[in-house]
Amino acid sequence: GIRTNLVKRAIAEGRDPTAWAESALADLEHALGLDPDRGEPWAARADLRETLGVWARTRGGDPTREYEAAAADLARGIERDPQSIMMRFRRGELLRNWGVFEMHSGRDATPRLEAALADYEWASAHGPKLVEALIGMGRTRSDLGQVLANAGRDPGDRYRHALTCIERALEVAPGSAAAWHARGEVERMNALEPGIQALTDEGLREKTLELRKRLKEGAVLNDVVHEAFAVVR
Repeated sequence: GIRTNLVKRAIAEGRDPTAWAESALADLEHALGLDPDRGEPWAARADLRETLGVWARTRGGDPTREYEAAAADLARGIERDPQSIMMRFRRGELLRNWGVFEMHSGRDATPRLEAALADYEWASAHGPKLVEALIGMGRTRSDLGQVLANAGRDPGDRYRHALTCIERALEVAPGSAAAWHARGEVERMNALEPGIQALTDEGLREKTLELRKRLKEGAVLNDVVHEAFAVVR
């Protein structure tokens, strides 16, 4: 509760959260000792452990140990409260963040992202007005498309399916800034290929040189990978 929020605040301010984290973990472990059959304390400890994974990432470290512990806590919480929509959604969020880290680290993120998608879909099916689950579904489908593009493979319909999920979120909550932002990201990826297809051979050569120049000037691979894949196709 309060100490976990202090941990998050310390991280947001760039301060070491270790002292608060140790106190928060002690409180949560005490709560679990008193009442291990409720799902909520397990979810709370998972939230704290995922937050510590974020802290590891901000320092350039590997959050895998904390993410594994958080996933295990959420699994225990779901065992105790299998109908909890929010715990399924929270696990989807955790697994997606973990998968994105793996993708950016050059690891195979597909199993993690597919597991995240399954949790988002379950949460959406049982809570059809949970906009965040629909957005998560859209983002994860887009991530799976990026995994394929990074490997030089065709993303297929994944971006279109991602856009469908986010449009459903906007139908439920037209004022959701998160949904509009997600739609913009997916539309950018989805819109690349028609423009590339319209290029002549000379235009394709010029586009290739442009992408190489952007990489030399400091762009990261993820900034240009979708354009590069469209050029290759």
